[in-house]
Amino acid sequence: MSFDSDPRYENRTYRTWITNQEEMLSLRVSIDETDLLVRVERGIADPGAIRQKVETIVRRERRSLEDYIERQPIFLDSLTPVTVVGWAPRIVKHMAIAAEAAGVGPMAAVAGALATAVGAELATTHTEVIVENGGDIYITASQPRTITVFAGDSPFTGRLGILLRPHLFPLGVCSSSGTVGHSLSFGSADCATVIAKDAALADAAATALGNRIAGVKDLKPAVEWVMTIPGVIAGLAIKNDQLAVQGSIELVRLPGPGR
Repeated sequence: MSFDSDPRYENRTYRTWITNQEEMLSLRVSIDETDLLVRVERGIADPGAIRQKVETIVRRERRSLEDYIERQPIFLDSLTPVTVVGWAPRIVKHMAIAAEAAGVGPMAAVAGALATAVGAELATTHTEVIVENGGDIYITASQPRTITVFAGDSPFTGRLGILLRPHLFPLGVCSSSGTVGHSLSFGSADCATVIAKDAALADAAATALGNRIAGVKDLKPAVEWVMTIPGVIAGLAIKNDQLAVQGSIELVRLPGPGR
């Protein structure tokens, strides 16, 4: 069953923009359509053991989700929140709660939910954990981290960063786009990014934010709206050379891609 992008056809060039890669161990883990970049501090465990742990988590969570969808196919197809049955596995309930808060279908939270499942488990043995799943990020760290903004052909791409402070972690930083990538969006934002304490919520809310942006005039009201969702810390939206931002967020200027 397919519910993510296929990594064989996704050229994730934004992954080359990570700075200070020597500081952390980086692993790419691909299972079926799930394609993760996992980063943890060096010296805690053997890279092979970390990879095996991540693969085990992903297979477990995917199997739980696929089994549920086989019995409840509406969970895969619905573009609006759905009520899940009592026996639903943890990841299904996690996605459903996030989708309900944002007013979108539960699959809008799948990347963030999977990133959280992996990241939260790694965080029991690691201080520095970054799990990126199709541009949706779970992060916890003991020092400030900067996330580069990717907004397609917008001049902000690679030149704008989000500075995250340790007191905020763990966090989810998730993005949606109507002009970049494979994910379903009913809007035309170059980038709709949401920061929340929960990556599944950030994922669902980013989808909802992006859906509300048809043009530049929608940036400010859409960001104001996403801030009304309980649990959302900040929202950022970009269309062409225009930007709207609200919440507890620090933006920093970066030199740009390839510099």
